[in-house]
Amino acid sequence: MKLVTALMAFLLLFVSACDRGPRTTRAASDSEITAHDRAMYEDRVEARLKDFEHRIDGLEARRKGLDKATQDRLQQDILELRDRKDAVEQKVRDLHKVSDQSWMDVKASLDRDIDQLEAAYNVVSANNK
Repeated sequence: MKLVTALMAFLLLFVSACDRGPRTTRAASDSEITAHDRAMYEDRVEARLKDFEHRIDGLEARRKGLDKATQDRLQQDILELRDRKDAVEQKVRDLHKVSDQSWMDVKASLDRDIDQLEAAYNVVSANNK
């Protein structure tokens, strides 16, 4: 009876030990997916920031055909947009420095800031058509 019990215990331990391989593989693939997602996200944000730069330059060009008071107001708005964009760029640089575990927190804040930049640009653009 002791032999049967010992054999059963051995088999149970052996089977449970065999199940460890896929878990570590799955964990590695999750981190690879996270790294891939992170790289894709960073590329997408940097592309959006370049797009904002072009759009703000378009506001600069539009400013030239306006009266002096409107030019001054638009220039102030453009400076504010550039300051916001610079702050977002700083967060992107910070995103490069954070760990894979905490980058989702920084990503959420960055998404909010980009949405606010987009909204601010839309307001300035609509007010100066």
